[in-house]
Amino acid sequence: MVMRATAEDTSGSAVGWLLRGYSRLYMAFAGSVNRAQELEADAAAVRAAGKAAALSGFREVPALVKAWQEYTETYFELLPYADRTPELLKGFRDYLADPVRATEFVTDQALLLDADPEKTVPRLEIPPVPEDLGPRADWAQIVEIAGAAVAAEQAAVLGVHSGTAADAINAVSADHDRDTLIALVENAMVHVLMRDGLAKHELNWSGPWHVRMINGELFDVTELVADVVDDPTGLPEAREWFTSLHASLVMSTVTSNAVASPPE
Repeated sequence: MVMRATAEDTSGSAVGWLLRGYSRLYMAFAGSVNRAQELEADAAAVRAAGKAAALSGFREVPALVKAWQEYTETYFELLPYADRTPELLKGFRDYLADPVRATEFVTDQALLLDADPEKTVPRLEIPPVPEDLGPRADWAQIVEIAGAAVAAEQAAVLGVHSGTAADAINAVSADHDRDTLIALVENAMVHVLMRDGLAKHELNWSGPWHVRMINGELFDVTELVADVVDDPTGLPEAREWFTSLHASLVMSTVTSNAVASPPE
C-alpha cells in the first residue's frame, strides 16, 4: 500500500516508473528475491511501461541505487537513538527532491551511464529495521529525537552533560584527537542549548541535520571550535561569546513568556 501510494505520488517521473517497476528494491522488510523473480519483474516492467520508457528507466537505475545506498547509510544510523520506525519510502522521495541530492543524482547518472554497475555502484543493501523499533514517525521527528540523544551522549563523554555553557567550550582541552575533539565539543555546546530549551535539531536532506536556535538562526560552531582547538589562546574570547549567546537566548525566552502570560 505504501509503495503504491509513493509510486502514484511520483507518477510521470523516472523515479515513479522505477518505484513501480522496481518496488522490490525498496521493500525493507521483504526477504531476499531470487534471480528468476527479478527477471520476471524486469519483463513485466518493460511490458507495462513500453520499451522507450523502460530504456530511460534502466539508464537511471545505477544512480538511483547509489542514491538509495547513500540515503540508508546517512539516515539509518539515527534510528537506534530515536526508537522510532521511519517512513522509509516517503523519506527517500523527499531525499531525492532535495536540491543538493537532486544535483548529485543527475551527476551520478551521467557518470554511471556508460559504466559497469557491478564495478561502480555498491550492491544494494537495505539495513534491517527491527520490528520493535518503536512507533512510526516521520524523519523530522526522528532527527529531532536522535540529534538530542547524540548531543547528550557526546557531552557525557566530555563529562559536561550537566555542565554550564562555559564548561562545554572549556572541554576543548580534553584529551582526544583533533577531529574527535571538535565534534565532541560542538555537540556538547549543542547539548547545553537543547537541554535548556534554546535550540533543536531540524531535518536536513543534505545532511542529515542542522541545529536551529529559538531566535531562528542556525547554530554552526565547527569553525569556531576548530580555531580554539588549534590555538587555545582564543578560548577566553570563545567562552565569553558562547556564554553571552546562551544568556541572551535564555533572556529572550523569559521575555517571550512574560509577554505571552501577562500578570493578572
